[in-house]
Amino acid sequence: MLKYIAGDFPQGTTASEMFGVLSLTLPGRSAWKPELFPLEGNVQSVSLVTEENKHKLLPKAGWGLIGLATFGPAGALAGLLLGGKKKEVCFVCHMKDGKQFMGVADAKTFQKLHTLPFRSSLTSPQEPKTTTAETPNFANNPTVGCVAAIIIFVFLIFLAGH
Repeated sequence: MLKYIAGDFPQGTTASEMFGVLSLTLPGRSAWKPELFPLEGNVQSVSLVTEENKHKLLPKAGWGLIGLATFGPAGALAGLLLGGKKKEVCFVCHMKDGKQFMGVADAKTFQKLHTLPFRSSLTSPQEPKTTTAETPNFANNPTVGCVAAIIIFVFLIFLAGH
């Protein structure tokens, strides 16, 4: 989860993580072709503003019911105490071109965002780039390969059953 709150980018900018790539979606000239501003290679530093533990009621109740069904009253108590916890981090992201923005992310996404300045320092310095939305390149994404393997596996099991 990554959310753009405010910053030096145009009004209507949103933040997203798709296929492991963190980017800002800038409102373009056309609603059908927004501009993507990839964060990798463009982030200079990320500063932590606040960190907050959130508790969600519905997942907490779900874990309580699962705990009750499997381990009785003790399981229900454990499910209610341990379920539905989520950490949210508010941060400021400083870009190499001098722009900055404030956002909110879950702990896992913040950790990925926080490593971007170190990953981009291993490559040669580049100008900040803006691209138009295109079909993503899945060649270097291991997640897509895993999903494809699972789909093929399920399909083969389905064929073997019939």
